[in-house]
Parts: sequence; structure tokens; C-alpha cells
Amino acid sequence: MKILHMEQLSAEWFEAKAGLPSASNASKILTPTGKLSAQSEPYLNQLLAERAGYGDPPMEPTDWMLRGIELEEEARSFFELDTGLTVDQVGLVISDDGAACCSPDGLITHPKTGEVYGYESKAPKASTHFGYLRSGKLPNTYKPQVHYSMAVTGLNRWFFQSYYPGLDPLIILVERDEYTDKVAVAVKEFTDRLAEESEHFGLE
Repeated sequence: MKILHMEQLSAEWFEAKAGLPSASNASKILTPTGKLSAQSEPYLNQLLAERAGYGDPPMEPTDWMLRGIELEEEARSFFELDTGLTVDQVGLVISDDGAACCSPDGLITHPKTGEVYGYESKAPKASTHFGYLRSGKLPNTYKPQVHYSMAVTGLNRWFFQSYYPGLDPLIILVERDEYTDKVAVAVKEFTDRLAEESEHFGLE
């Protein structure tokens, strides 16, 4: 994987990821149940438009997205204190073949084994957070994103955290499994089609 250090949501970041399928849009390629998403064709069209230089302007962040950004440092500090692990912030991670990308909230190098883990943190509203706590597992909403990130980076483990100030956090370690393999196959098929269509329209 190729790691780019830049500020996420910056103009440089948007430029670097333009035309590349990303983890935040993984559910537009594959559903949490492993089926091809009905949004895959519109998403392919979107990426072609970006490659042609006619992509949509960056979406204005919602109030909850802004809240997540505001709480990001606090959540990361809590995670580090709770686990004893250090999170290194990165801007963008691109797959070895250069065909796909993800923007994790951080990467973690285990101090004893040297293994690299991914890290994704969310700051939902309280009722949603309680739902995640009661379930005690990776929320289906983020299942494609986390497994896509493992498929793109080649990493075998990814931490997921749900954080709400004043409440217990949800911190789980997601392991590569059969669903990750399904995602990897789906991403390869999608990026191959994207490359073919890009060549057809002279966008390579």
C-alpha cells in the first residue's frame, strides 16, 4: 500500500482520490450481505466523471460529520489511553495496484509484533451509540467500509471504535474473514470494469 500524508478533506486530498473507489463508498459496490450493490453502476458513472474532470463539487459536511471531526482527537486519545496503542494519522492509502483507496482515521503499528492495524472511529448520536453497544459487534452500516479498507491495504486486522463523550466506548478488533475475501473480489471486478470504461472513453 502507498501511504499519503496530507490533511483529509483538503483540496490536495480530494485531488488525490478523484476517480478512485474509496472505502467510504464501499457500500455502493457491495452490501453488508455480500451482494452486488444496486448503486454500483451510478457509482461507476460518478468515478468516470471525476476522471474526466467533471466530478461533483465536494459535499458540504453535515452537522454530524462536523461533530465527528470535532470529537476525532478526543476519541483517538481515549482509544490510545484504553488500549495502550498509538494511532498514526494518515491522509490517504492507495492500494498496491493504484486502483482503489481508503482514508482511515489512522494506522497502528503494534509495539511488540510490528504488525500494522487499521483504525476507524465514529462519533454517532447517543441512541445510535447505545445500539452499537448493545450489539457489541461491527455495525452493518460500516461493515463494507472496514472490510474494504482491509482488502485495499492488505491488512488483516482493523480496530473499530464508536465514541460518545461520557458513555462507555465500543472498541472491537475486526479480523479478516470470508467477507473480506468477497469484498476483495468485488473491488477487483469493479476496478477492472472502471479501467475498461476509462480506456473506452480515453480517460486512462
